[in-house]
Order: sequence, then C-alpha cells, then structure tokens
Amino acid sequence: MLYKDMADLGAAGDKVDQLMVIGERLADGKWKNILDVPYLPKLEGTQRVFTALLLENEARYLQTNRPQVSMAGGGVLTEATKLLNVGSFDKFAFPLIRAIYPNLVANELVSVA
Repeated sequence: MLYKDMADLGAAGDKVDQLMVIGERLADGKWKNILDVPYLPKLEGTQRVFTALLLENEARYLQTNRPQVSMAGGGVLTEATKLLNVGSFDKFAFPLIRAIYPNLVANELVSVA
C-alpha cells in the first residue's frame, strides 16, 4: 500500500512530502486506534506521522516474515517455535512501538535535511 500510494502522488513533491502525506493518511485511518490511546501523551505533527509510518513498516514486516514452523512429524523446537506457542507478537509489538518510539532522544537529535 505504501509504495502504491507514493506512485499515486507522482507530482506531489519530493519523497519526504509524499511520505508525510501517506503517514497522515495512516495516522488518521489504519493506526488511529493505537495512536489515540488515552493513557499515553497525545502525539502531534511529525511524531504522529513518523510513528504511523513505523507501525505500518512493522505490520508489513510481520506479514512477510512470519515464521512458518510446524511441529507436526517431530519438528525441531526453535526460538521461533516457542514464540508461536506463546501467542501472537502483534498484539504486544504495536503498543510497545507507540509507547516507546515518540520518547526516543533520536527524534530530537536527528532530522531530515
């Protein structure tokens, strides 16, 4: 979805502007329920947009790189198998990203020129 949206924006400006528009769409749509939780400080501006983009990237990673491990037939017990037996990582990853990422000092020190 992210790259398809960037192609749709063709003449909207440089890549940073395109990512900002996509991030705003994601922040107000798909990730609104995670970004607008009442027990964490409200995110505004670029923090909100970049957090939405990070959540989208994590969701894409989990969709494409989910371990395909089966214990049928005496499969090997690995770290990936233990993770699958415990439960879904998704329900823990997104709230952790939302709580931690906006508070990183790197957000204050690093900028895009």
